[in-house]
Amino acid sequence: MLYKYFYTMTLEPIPRRVMIEGMARVIRLEPELWRRLDAICVKEDVSIHDLCARIVQLKHPDATDGSMVRVFLIAYSWASDEAIAPLPGYGVDEEPGW
Repeated sequence: MLYKYFYTMTLEPIPRRVMIEGMARVIRLEPELWRRLDAICVKEDVSIHDLCARIVQLKHPDATDGSMVRVFLIAYSWASDEAIAPLPGYGVDEEPGW
């Protein structure tokens, strides 16, 4: 069930230091989002610093770096040709357990 997956996840954002335009900045994201961002970096053959710098260049002045990265991850997953892997314990034919 989907809810079991969320209960096993650590939802507390984790800070990571990223170099953007030669300056160290701290971005706080949930562990699963860091894993997805790392996977995109490997797939696109780009460093996390370069990818975050590109994302932050497009941000609205009122937005945080973390919120822009979250928006990027959603947009990237929508634009991806690959299907998103199903969550553990949540089958395609199963009804959500909420």
